[in-house]
Amino acid sequence: MKLKLLCSCLLVAGTVGSAFAQDTPDPAMTQKIREEGLNHSQVMEIAYHLTDASGPRLAGSSALKRNN
Repeated sequence: MKLKLLCSCLLVAGTVGSAFAQDTPDPAMTQKIREEGLNHSQVMEIAYHLTDASGPRLAGSSALKRNN
């Protein structure tokens, strides 16, 4: 009985403590990250080079030899 009570107290204390430990996000930093992701992203250029320019490199293929 005492062990169950102790475990319950620890669980409640851990839950309450973690709820108060969260920081509020910095709006300026969030805006900078959003700006970088939406307006300066290079995802499509990187994806093009990985899929179209380099292409698949199957073992023993000429594409593998060309890309190495």
